[in-house]
Amino acid sequence: MVRSFLAIDLSHEVREVLASHLRREWRRLPCRIKWVAPENLHVTLKFLAEVPEHGINLIRQALSARLEAAPPMDLTLSGPGAFPVAAKARVLWVGLKESRELLDLHSAIDTALEPLGFERERKPFHPHITVGRVRERFSVYKKIHPFFETQIEPLSFHVPDVVLYRSDLTPDGPIYSPICRFALNGPHPGPGP
Repeated sequence: MVRSFLAIDLSHEVREVLASHLRREWRRLPCRIKWVAPENLHVTLKFLAEVPEHGINLIRQALSARLEAAPPMDLTLSGPGAFPVAAKARVLWVGLKESRELLDLHSAIDTALEPLGFERERKPFHPHITVGRVRERFSVYKKIHPFFETQIEPLSFHVPDVVLYRSDLTPDGPIYSPICRFALNGPHPGPGP
């Protein structure tokens, strides 16, 4: 079985900016937080869970033509946030500005994989970069509120492809290995009305 997910890689510059916040301010928060290693930062498009080895080829076939037709895009960082909500934070993230191309890409992936038994996402897609997981249960907001005040530079980065990753869990944290990349080669949509 292969624990896997589909994701968008970040540019080197975006990783550096987020790693800088981690080094300078976020690690000082007086709360038990499992921070994501900078090399593991990404935008998850779909978590596939445990997939049989032969299922990887089926995923590849289902996505190849669909993603080839999707256009490359530029995404821009927005501010920090948390799931489920800031007052009861379990996951800390940095968001992305709204992008029609990204929402369409997410929908195309759901549509392509549904015939293989992967359920469509029930919750609305909220694109983000997970930066940490809170390991405390009570009264964490007062401890972590400086995280939500972080000024995130609205950096943009280019997205030329989608990556199918293997995720191996280890005592030191997950190791992500790319299985394959799907180039986004579709035409850019024209300007709206």
